[in-house]
Amino acid sequence: MSRRTLLGSLSQPDFRRLWLATATSGSGQWALQLALGWLVQTLTHSSFWVGTALFAMQIPNVLAAPWSGVLSDRFERSRVLTVSMGAAAVGTLALAALSGAGRASLPAVLAIVFLIGVAGTVMMVSSSALLANVITDRDLLNAAALQAIAQRGSEFIGPAVGAILLAITGSWSVFALCAVFYVLGVQNAWGIRRRAASAQPAADLPAAPAPTAGKPAATPAGAPSGRFRASIHYVRTHQPLGLIVSLVGLHCPLTMCYMAVLPAFVLTSLHGGAGLFGTAMTLVGLGSALGALPLLFVKAPRMRGRLMLWSGVLSGASLIALGMSHAAVPALASLVVVGASQSMFMTITLAEVQERSDDAYRGRVSSIYLLQAGGSMAVASPIYGFLGGIFGAAHILDGMGTAFVIVFLVYVASSLRLRGMCHLGARGQALASVQLAGGS
Repeated sequence: MSRRTLLGSLSQPDFRRLWLATATSGSGQWALQLALGWLVQTLTHSSFWVGTALFAMQIPNVLAAPWSGVLSDRFERSRVLTVSMGAAAVGTLALAALSGAGRASLPAVLAIVFLIGVAGTVMMVSSSALLANVITDRDLLNAAALQAIAQRGSEFIGPAVGAILLAITGSWSVFALCAVFYVLGVQNAWGIRRRAASAQPAADLPAAPAPTAGKPAATPAGAPSGRFRASIHYVRTHQPLGLIVSLVGLHCPLTMCYMAVLPAFVLTSLHGGAGLFGTAMTLVGLGSALGALPLLFVKAPRMRGRLMLWSGVLSGASLIALGMSHAAVPALASLVVVGASQSMFMTITLAEVQERSDDAYRGRVSSIYLLQAGGSMAVASPIYGFLGGIFGAAHILDGMGTAFVIVFLVYVASSLRLRGMCHLGARGQALASVQLAGGS
């Protein structure tokens, strides 16, 4: 496969702008989580309040996701994306000013983080919905993989730079860095011009007419842009969309809320400080970029389905390995696998959702996807933070990973549609076999 084929989507100017906007704003988002987690840990010395701060940033995924989808279907998506990035830049500048002046208080931090979370929700919904509007080919997995590399690579770049600043100057400089990243995102998003979506509409819905440059597509009959309820019905009645979204709603709270206990895990189990915590976050980002990279080579649906299955299993298994680690090297190695497996799983499911959605519904379907993912994480993060203070961070990581592996395998085994997506055999056949000395 040629380099031109692998990176083909980047040859299209509007996708390239979206890719750069995602990379820069994502770097700001992950540097923000790094600085936020450490700032709240040092202010309160409590995993519960770290989880609560993450809750404040993630709960807008529940509160703001529905109207974010409506905005993305009613207005020009690139403009919605630009405004949301600008709002996040203002919020991070406020955090930098407060922490730099030594006047950061927990209530103020939580309030500002909540507003940044609202902007982030609009940002994620609009950029996801915009993806199919800025490519001319039908290979959404390739575009989604490149987008994931930008997003997951930002998990490496943001914390990598932020960790150095955190260790030298403290949280305020990391928050200032976040603002710079968001401003760069605004600069890239401003030039995006939306074109017709490449994905085909659902067979039983009227096709949406192609939008003209700079204008959103018209909404087909029965899907008024102001009605979020219509998109819920659409997802439920157009399988396997509903199954994929519900699977994401299981994956995120059981595997991706480890940030609520990671600062405490670094302090108590690994006996490290800010430098080790920053390194841990950086390696998660590196793993996330590596996890999306193989998807550039994937064309066959069978391979895509199998990778979704195994990346889901590894999402849980790697957390178990992390929780069992008592030294920095095995813990950091486990975090690379955590990032890689979660990145691959989320990229595949996002591509599946975008490919199967009609363009007139795509903004609201993206908001439902985010509602399941981020909303469940918002609820779970403070719970894990509270339990981590009682049982210890390592036990919470082990419990999260074990629970997801069990739930995921049962969910796939019990659903004929999911077994079909993963290209497994009919019900009654084993998902895998293990060869032992006395047989299989």
